[in-house]
Amino acid sequence: CLVSVCESAWIGTKQRCMECLVDISQPDIQDVINATRSAARCRVASQENHRPTFGILLASRKPLTNLRTVPFKGNQTSYLIHGYLQADVGGVGSVICTYQTPNLGFLRPFGITSPPEGGYSSFEAANINETARLVAALGQNPGVILGDNNNGPINQSVSLFSTNPNAFQLFSDNNIRSASLLLGRYECTYCGRSNPLLSRGVPEADEMIDHVLLSQHYHSSVIEVKRVFLDLLPGLGVPLSDHYGVQATINTGNENQVQLSRWKRQFSAWEAAFRRWQAPQCPSQ
Repeated sequence: CLVSVCESAWIGTKQRCMECLVDISQPDIQDVINATRSAARCRVASQENHRPTFGILLASRKPLTNLRTVPFKGNQTSYLIHGYLQADVGGVGSVICTYQTPNLGFLRPFGITSPPEGGYSSFEAANINETARLVAALGQNPGVILGDNNNGPINQSVSLFSTNPNAFQLFSDNNIRSASLLLGRYECTYCGRSNPLLSRGVPEADEMIDHVLLSQHYHSSVIEVKRVFLDLLPGLGVPLSDHYGVQATINTGNENQVQLSRWKRQFSAWEAAFRRWQAPQCPSQ
């Protein structure tokens, strides 16, 4: 409705206002409690010093230094804002938590701003550009990229599909590798055929789009990788999220073991990735 009926007014809306309108346009806004809560968020978002964090969180038991909050689109207005948080963590290096653009087929690609999201012709093109930004942000430094990347590999032998394999390949081309693939594990994280939150209607494809991505410094240091939060919630019959989490244990050379996880929780609209033994945490919406 916002796009098809009110687009002219929508285009002129400031970013912090746009985020608020997206929030309060959710179906559960009929609930008075949620309406009050959303109104309070809008008041916070209207402050001039408010900076969106893309629904993600980076936390650590060790001090975080050189903190950065970077929107992929800079100062351009965007209907669905995406970006990354970055910090230096002792013993690990540069840690990036990100939420990249998904392929939202139910919307015309970025038809909210003019020109469309800075000229991207498709959701795939936006995701590829964002991947290049993440590669540049990590550079040649030791480090990790955690997040809902909305891109991944294709593996027909295990029926894995990807909406954006070219973006995922860009990580590999720059020596940034999936901890899962380093151990030969091809497992869906967005499991359209088995996750009850996705498979109740017409089953969607299985995709591996949530990752713990390691710089070349840690390629030979992966000890264990596994999916987490697969259990169904008692009384609800569904897991925490439509995405499963990924947990990787690596040896950094500075500590005996480091555990890195990336997970997404749907019901409280936050996601977290964390590291055991004084660990960074990365929660996406």
